[in-house]
Amino acid sequence: MSLQAVADIVAKGDPDRFDACMAAPVAARAV
Repeated sequence: MSLQAVADIVAKGDPDRFDACMAAPVAARAV
């Protein structure tokens, strides 16, 4: 499974959280 496939699943399952994560600075996205 590619990173893009995972991102697509997350975007479809929880679009608000996905948008919030993508709007954050790259350094803040680290888990």
